[in-house]
Amino acid sequence: MNNTPGIDIYDSLRYAAVMIMFTRMLSTVVYLCPNIGNNLKLKTRNNQKEKNQDDGKSGIDGRKMISSFKEMFYYQTSIVGINVGPIFNYQEFTSTMNPSKRHFNYFKILDAFVTNTIGDLIYEYAGSVDNVLSDNYFQNTTITETLIYITLISIAFRFRLNSAFSLGEIIMNACGVEVYNKNDPKCEKNKWINGMDFKNYLCKNSFRSAMRAWNMSIQLWIYRCFYKMLNLHKLNRNIALVIVIAFNMVWHGPYLAYFMAGSVFLFSTIIQDCIINMYSNSKNIKTEASNVKDLKECWNLIRKGNVNFDIVFNLILWITTQTTVDFIIVALFTTNVSIVWKLWKFLYFYPLIMWMLLLLFIKLVRSYK
Repeated sequence: MNNTPGIDIYDSLRYAAVMIMFTRMLSTVVYLCPNIGNNLKLKTRNNQKEKNQDDGKSGIDGRKMISSFKEMFYYQTSIVGINVGPIFNYQEFTSTMNPSKRHFNYFKILDAFVTNTIGDLIYEYAGSVDNVLSDNYFQNTTITETLIYITLISIAFRFRLNSAFSLGEIIMNACGVEVYNKNDPKCEKNKWINGMDFKNYLCKNSFRSAMRAWNMSIQLWIYRCFYKMLNLHKLNRNIALVIVIAFNMVWHGPYLAYFMAGSVFLFSTIIQDCIINMYSNSKNIKTEASNVKDLKECWNLIRKGNVNFDIVFNLILWITTQTTVDFIIVALFTTNVSIVWKLWKFLYFYPLIMWMLLLLFIKLVRSYK
């Protein structure tokens, strides 16, 4: 590992770029909320009353939604829009403020500071991707050491993103914009936004559930708008996934390393869906515990003594999912596609081969039964 004292300026600038991207996405949500938020959120009491009065009305103004989405997409993805987007959205931002509900969430402030500090310390200890993953590194290291480095980088990234999402909640709370509190049973779900549930995300054992936990934040509104506009819920899941991943690449700024990561994520998700479907549809596995469960649910079953092959399958699924995410995250720490290519070639495209072998294993088990 690279023990370089102090935090590299380039790394700090890169983290600042992540924060700017987060602010850009936050301003997008603030713009979307007053315009189409009421049409995208879950049914409220008012919408339910309107529906009871007139079942023939959908409650969604499609033309307004598409117009708002096009305008949002331009202002948030174009070179001009990235810089002036928050200024353009200032009026909409102030319209969402509720002075009587302004408050500071001191726990979130502490959480943002602690997780950001831990992430920076881990990245400082492990060393930057551009400096560590050089040609000499691959000649003088083992696969195990490389996997350990990837794991450390992934932990640093997750801590940094958790800090960013916590900062988003702080901003929304301070401005008086209501934030969904999952601990309040009376609070309407997804009324506005909530930060990433870090612990919940780490317990997920499938790519789709992990991404849903990841996107229970400011990105949730954008994906909902995207799904609604293109009616992706009517398409095949894999086709819809391809469209969403393509949009995600454009949204974050397309470059080759990110494209490689997105391609691996897409391919791995499709294979994982096949594995889960084959396992769940097996005639000999129709018990309650056969459903895909996250790490917390598996742990609760183990504590009750319900240890069986279903639990083992879910644990294997959790390990492979989280390690694949670790592998993909490296691409987000560098714009140098040659580094990502050399790393993945050095590891023999670990995620793809791993999921293909797991798919083959499930097929063999199913044919044997």
